[in-house]
Amino acid sequence: MQHHRIPLGFDTPGSALALDAFRYGAAGAGRRTVYIQAGLHANEVPGMLVLRHLRARLAALEDAGRLAGEIVVVPAANPLGLRQIALGMHHGRFELASGENFNRRFAPFADAVGERIAASDLGGGTHAASVVKAAIGEALAALKPATQLEALRIALMRLAASADVVLDLHCDREACLHVYANDRQLTEATTLSGHLGAELVLHAAVQGGASFDDNLVCEWQRIYERAGLPVDSVPVFAATVELRGRTDVSHALASADADRLIGYLGSLGAIAGETRPAAPAQSFVAPLSGVETLRAPCAGVLVYRRNVGEWIARGDVVAEIVDPVGGSTVALKNGIDGLLFARDHERYVSAGHNVSFVAGREPLGKTALLTA
Repeated sequence: MQHHRIPLGFDTPGSALALDAFRYGAAGAGRRTVYIQAGLHANEVPGMLVLRHLRARLAALEDAGRLAGEIVVVPAANPLGLRQIALGMHHGRFELASGENFNRRFAPFADAVGERIAASDLGGGTHAASVVKAAIGEALAALKPATQLEALRIALMRLAASADVVLDLHCDREACLHVYANDRQLTEATTLSGHLGAELVLHAAVQGGASFDDNLVCEWQRIYERAGLPVDSVPVFAATVELRGRTDVSHALASADADRLIGYLGSLGAIAGETRPAAPAQSFVAPLSGVETLRAPCAGVLVYRRNVGEWIARGDVVAEIVDPVGGSTVALKNGIDGLLFARDHERYVSAGHNVSFVAGREPLGKTALLTA
């Protein structure tokens, strides 16, 4: 195992932040490279514990000579967010200095790569992939961050740029295990979800906001499209894995999830002798644009009537908002048939608050696919 510490720079006096990456196995011709990170939203901690368990397994496999590829693990991908404790609460989704979501606005690189490969004979297949990967590395290295947040985003993208498979581990407030992926990568996404036991795969051509995995895949697709290469042959699969809810943190869950990741890595050929099959496809596959968000029409005490993981019919009461003073109750009814896959953890809400998320079979014509 190799431990790399990457300084972010832009330090304040007496304080220095760095990103820690751990490399297991070795890259090489015909060997898969996998990149896995957790904690980009720094208050979403289930993935951090999962990667602690995964690293122990990878170290043992490396000692046994069973790693047939390179696996890069970043167990705490956001040292900026880890230190954002204010008024006794951890604020890990947005940078307090700028108000920006840590998992948005990753830098585009397709234009810069296009200029670098314009005179190259790409051909196709592995040669084209290697040329493009090298150019992406150069383009990202040439970026000049102006803030520590920009430096973090660039450092993470550089770590992932050489990988064949990229997994970004998150969690929701209260949720079942689900996966976000690109429209063109549903085969890979359903394989991943089968190994992880995910209940839902949400897909979109572009999720919007330039989140980590979406930016990586979409920029690769732009590069291939402009180079006249088949977009479906982009050699990089990237996905976000939502590991249930924020409080779903236990050694039992993390150990089981780490075992499932080992099975998935084996299916990629990254672990010799690991042939654990994926579970039969059980995930509900739905368009991201088909997610209905129920919002609170008024302030009050939020009381849920349905749980995550349940199938909801149109018109079902998902939750109620109770006025603790006047005593009135407002029912929140679902507008579509679908899977209730996530809901908020707060139990007192204001008007306009996002309460629950239901994935339906059909697109709803939404333009904003991700929440803030």
